[in-house]
Amino acid sequence: MQIKLYQSEVMEAITKHIKEKYGADINVNSIMESTIESQVREYAYEKHRNGKLKKDEHGCSIIDYKNSKWITKHLNFDEGSELYFYIEIENES
Repeated sequence: MQIKLYQSEVMEAITKHIKEKYGADINVNSIMESTIESQVREYAYEKHRNGKLKKDEHGCSIIDYKNSKWITKHLNFDEGSELYFYIEIENES
């Protein structure tokens, strides 16, 4: 199942959450900026001494998990943006 939320719906949900949890009544227009932060893995690959990538038996580059790192990325969530959720729903029989 795909759920699509428009930016205006997300902002309304945020203001409602702030009202319920913190008791603060804010205006949707008072939200100056909204961004989405995500963690993305930047993979490093194992290399031979000559700098060429090491390959496994299938010809794929070998990931060096020890030297791979997580990077924080930001995405502007402004007017016209949409947020999608893909949810698996199990059928009850």
